[in-house]
Parts: sequence; C-alpha cells; structure tokens
Amino acid sequence: MTTQTPVSRALLPAGLEDAWHARTVELPGGHLGWTGSHGSRGEAILTYHQYRCTAARIAFIIGNACEPIGQVKPGCDQPHCIHPDHVDDHPRRQRHRAALRTVVGTRPRPARCRRAGHDQAVHGVIRADGRHYCYACAHPTPDA
Repeated sequence: MTTQTPVSRALLPAGLEDAWHARTVELPGGHLGWTGSHGSRGEAILTYHQYRCTAARIAFIIGNACEPIGQVKPGCDQPHCIHPDHVDDHPRRQRHRAALRTVVGTRPRPARCRRAGHDQAVHGVIRADGRHYCYACAHPTPDA
C-alpha cells in the first residue's frame, strides 16, 4: 500500500516510497527503525535503482511533502528513528530549540556574536541543550 501525496510523488521517484516502507519496522513507542543498509557513519541508506539517499530524508519528504533543508535527524528521543512524523530538518530543529529556550527562560540569542560580530539571525545556531553558538566562528572558511 502506498501513502504518497501528490507532492511526495513529484519529489520521489516512482516506487521509492514503497521501497522505503518495505525496509522499515515498527518499534515500541510509535517509532520506526530501518532494516536496510547503513552508510559508513551508521546512517540508514536506501538505494533504489539509480537513486541513493538517507532513509531519514525520504521520511521527511513523506511526512512534510517538501524537500528538507540541511541534515534530517530524529526529533524524538529514539536514536535513528525514521518515522515521518518524528524527523526534523535544520530549520525545524532550530525553531523547536528556540521555543525550548523561551519556555526554560533562557536569554534571547544575541543579535551579533561576541567573537567576530557575525549576524546571529544568519549564523546563529541553537544546540540541543538550548545553548547558542555562532556557526561562522565554529566553522571558519579558508581564506580565498
């Protein structure tokens, strides 16, 4: 049985979602695990004809009917969960973490980093523990 939406059909090659479903297994707590192959870093990988990507990326497209931005990771407490409702892309993780900072009462993220003055609306990242850092300072690009 396929559950593709019109948008996910346009984003995923024909048959890919069915291949993804065939390699998933239900886990306790409503999570999904992966029975297919894994990459060198342990990430769940689906290769279907000429198409190769992470199972989490496919789960995100199935659940959100759009392409993810950045890495897709589980937003739940289950490591490696690939349930379409449990995976988040980078912007969604940042929104959830910003909301957590508000609920916990942490200071708002500064407008500019102290180290180099980078605009934190562009370069600011919030860690899973709610602390913020400047991505540009943490990952400097080599001078051209």
